[in-house]
Amino acid sequence: MIPTSMPIDPSTLTQQQIQSAIGTLMGAAVGDALGAPFEFEPGGSYLERFPRAILGGTGEMIGGGSFNWAPGEFTDDTQMALALAEAILLGEGEFEPKRVWGHFVAWSKQASDIGITTSASLRGVDYRTAAKLAHEMLGRTDSNGSLMRIAPIGIAGVRWGRERTIQVAREQSDLTHYESVTGWSSAVAAEVIRQLILGGTLENAIASAMQTIEPAYQAIFAYIMSDSWNPVERSDCRNGKAIFCLAQALWAVRTTSSFEEAVVTAVNLGDDADTVAAVTGAIAGAMYGVQRIPARWVTYVHGHVQQPDGADRAYHQHEIVEIAHQLIGVQSRSFTDPETIIPPMQVHDLGIYASNLLGAQTVGQEMGIISLCRMEDRLHQHAVRREFYIIDEWEQGHNPHLHSVVEDAVIAIEAFLREGREVLVHCHGGRSRTGLILKAWYMRRFNVDHFDAEQWLEENWPHYATWNTDFYDFLSNEWGN
Repeated sequence: MIPTSMPIDPSTLTQQQIQSAIGTLMGAAVGDALGAPFEFEPGGSYLERFPRAILGGTGEMIGGGSFNWAPGEFTDDTQMALALAEAILLGEGEFEPKRVWGHFVAWSKQASDIGITTSASLRGVDYRTAAKLAHEMLGRTDSNGSLMRIAPIGIAGVRWGRERTIQVAREQSDLTHYESVTGWSSAVAAEVIRQLILGGTLENAIASAMQTIEPAYQAIFAYIMSDSWNPVERSDCRNGKAIFCLAQALWAVRTTSSFEEAVVTAVNLGDDADTVAAVTGAIAGAMYGVQRIPARWVTYVHGHVQQPDGADRAYHQHEIVEIAHQLIGVQSRSFTDPETIIPPMQVHDLGIYASNLLGAQTVGQEMGIISLCRMEDRLHQHAVRREFYIIDEWEQGHNPHLHSVVEDAVIAIEAFLREGREVLVHCHGGRSRTGLILKAWYMRRFNVDHFDAEQWLEENWPHYATWNTDFYDFLSNEWGN
């Protein structure tokens, strides 16, 4: 589908577009949680702590930081994004300022971290005047607090079209940040995300966003959105301001070639590291899709947000995916009840085991688990695990980035083995997705073709089956080459 300025019928969306929408919200949460320990730290702190990727254990989700976040816990950036998303969904997919304000205020009552501008506004009595009064008190309200929460607007914007997306992005900004440059920063980010979800290139998405900016701000945005702008050369452009946070995020995506590289580059800029990484993660997630976000990050991301009714709602991978589905207007796949337990069974003497979903719940904490189905909260207490977004359907095209998922899973298996762990691979029934990853691992480890790997698995795992031609063709024609 060619990116368009018009509203899109959700029923026409491809799997790649849907997964880009999921990647937007997931990417924002992942970037936020990854950057949380490095908030207010100087540039270079992330790569000083992690000069190489941590592929085993629990990865780089270490928590801590100024507010002592739990490992993988997202901060106020994602909390506000989810509050915004919940308000939109309660409004049946439409933005209503008073409802959004109520969600923001409810969140603020339990927030451990809240920006100065946002806090001053949300203490106001009337949502229509609170941001202006905060501006008069503080002197300026051009900080990044309304930009950091923009991911849901870019996603819902697919159904709204460009004009409405720009309008809503600015309106949600105006609730807490009075200055127009902040609203335009949010609008640009939302439009870039919307275009990327639809399949546009980053440069075309930026060009589309530029067309919406009012003349008074054209010059400054043209400057910071130029491919020649470099934050390393502009230490005076601090990412606490919305326009420079946006500029750094675009730079991080533009100058890298993967989601992982983009977000690491953003966190490593330091200062308001979690926020610039959240904005980068939303943009990069829209560009690359959820299947190209490392599972070692997605698995552990979590947080909670207080709702207007007083409930404290928890969010993990499953809930974030569900909200993204609802924002873009598509139904999530229905759940299938767990099958009769298949206990873990050794399939290779290097310490490789297989089971089905219920069997995975029986293993000890020392084992590394590779989960290939929706787990909900079943393994949240298991320390060393990886949960992958992979769909097993008869129809083709459900996994637009299958190679990335398989590569990530095989790398995780090997990392766990190097740590001296036994490894369990499982999916819902222990058949097709389990077989895909086990065969891919065997082919890579022993440098054999798909035929040899299938013989090995049939001899060692009696529950193996495959009906997905995408999986079979991938292993036969792509993986071993």
